[in-house]
Amino acid sequence: MCRLLQVSSSEYCAWRTRAVRQWETANQELLAAIEKAFAASDGTYGIPRIYEEVKNQVACSIHRVARLMRQHGIHAIPSTGIE
Repeated sequence: MCRLLQVSSSEYCAWRTRAVRQWETANQELLAAIEKAFAASDGTYGIPRIYEEVKNQVACSIHRVARLMRQHGIHAIPSTGIE
């Protein structure tokens, strides 16, 4: 496998045993909050409203919320108003 990836075995082992970075954990926590808020809105809330919902739960900026939503394909479905 190391030959295929063109890395030394020591580099590969170091990568596998490396602890998860703090920001990765924080992003996963924020993403969970985003998904929960998005599901509660039945998929109708966009970035500004999702940000308003999650900013008190997890420290974040609107740009970070937007990036995570974009990366994970979370986008609002506009309501037609006809039911």
